[in-house]
Amino acid sequence: MKGIPSVAKGFVPPTPLYPGVSMNLYDPVKAKQYLAKSGFGPDKQPPDLQILYNTTDTHRDIAQVIQQMWKETLGLDATLVNYEWKVYLENTKNLNYRSVARASWIGDFADPISFLELYTSDNGNNRTGYHNPEYDKAIQASWTIPDPGQRLAKLKEAEAILMDDMPIIPIYTYALTELRSPNLRNALPNPLGMYSWKDIHLAP
Repeated sequence: MKGIPSVAKGFVPPTPLYPGVSMNLYDPVKAKQYLAKSGFGPDKQPPDLQILYNTTDTHRDIAQVIQQMWKETLGLDATLVNYEWKVYLENTKNLNYRSVARASWIGDFADPISFLELYTSDNGNNRTGYHNPEYDKAIQASWTIPDPGQRLAKLKEAEAILMDDMPIIPIYTYALTELRSPNLRNALPNPLGMYSWKDIHLAP
């Protein structure tokens, strides 16, 4: 990724005022321990271990790196499966994939709920089958907390539950890259990468 994105330390990307979960998601020792508890490993491969991704060079490259890392670090043999966008969407929507599928999300607004609601049990964008009543309860509780700080603390509690269950493997946070003229004025950066075009102009 050429050092442009930030390594993920939780599910919610850096968000103003939100403390968020910060953890080291690369832990080969713990991965081997969990793998051993599952009863699988180099001598007993998980059945149909697959990495599904939709067609782009970047997604292919990342899938290949994960495949290689799982092999070298954990002794796991994963197969890469590639679909065009429409087929990929249909299969992930219907949970029609064997193991893991590549996914991404861009928030609609700068608030952690824009990400965390994705993995509530009845959310249409929850394409993992993840269901945890405790997580659902924490998200629902945040809806009615009037104090902003307490609300964000409740959302952090929910994110901690999600990261403990780990139905997803966060890899990196998107970064916005731009090529700007030195004469550009009033193109103020913001977390969503949106601009007030009526205020932007080129200085003479």
